[in-house]
Amino acid sequence: MDTPIYDFVTRYARSDFSRLHMPGHKGVSRLGIEARDITEIDGADVLYDCGGIIRQSEENAAVLFSTGRTVYSTEGSSHVIKAMLYLALMRARREGYTGRGVILAARNVHKSFIHACALLDIDVEWIYPSDEVSSICSCHPTAQQIEKSLSGMERR
Repeated sequence: MDTPIYDFVTRYARSDFSRLHMPGHKGVSRLGIEARDITEIDGADVLYDCGGIIRQSEENAAVLFSTGRTVYSTEGSSHVIKAMLYLALMRARREGYTGRGVILAARNVHKSFIHACALLDIDVEWIYPSDEVSSICSCHPTAQQIEKSLSGMERR
């Protein structure tokens, strides 16, 4: 399988081009990876609207993962969490749900989950940690807690 992004970045790092673009370190090595740190330069493609090496790499990944399509995230896991909630809300609407979105979540979710719920106007039914938990950051819901919360949501 070819490696279009790696090949492009390797050729670019070995070239004698002047780096007059972002990022600001201009390829000067401090950690050892800076020469491969690039932005949307000619030939590098654009993640939001890919048609070159990124598209080729995504197509390779789809074959590798046996998926219909693979796309790379533009914001890491935060963006993926937001996309997941958006898609869940769109599916609920397609299936006839007309109310405000409501989702069940453990109290220690990532802040991007909370941001996405606010942006999408989704209400959250929180599952709080049990009394024996010694950390405010820990929340391991039990099957019974989830079942109880789901049955309460169904009655609404």
